[in-house]
Amino acid sequence: MSISSLKQIELQLERGVSPESKVVKTATQSAFGEALARAGAAVAEPHSHAASAVEQFENGSGSVHETLLALEKADISLKYMMNVRNKLLDAYREVMQMGA
Repeated sequence: MSISSLKQIELQLERGVSPESKVVKTATQSAFGEALARAGAAVAEPHSHAASAVEQFENGSGSVHETLLALEKADISLKYMMNVRNKLLDAYREVMQMGA
């Protein structure tokens, strides 16, 4: 390790910033981004299944029951995602008000 990097670490410690905090912040952001991507994929899957069920019904190869069931699953997943989004926004607003 060079003297300049040791000086930077020393300055960060004096300011109260640990050298590991950047690594933790990046790892946390990455994990949060991956969690959002997985959640988006979980919501998109019922919608793509519903779209294919509607196409099959239009072509005459799908049943009404299967189509309506797929549409209802897609609707429920969308409502669930919207509720989670609203909770996240409420939490964000609450955290932002703490600083004021």
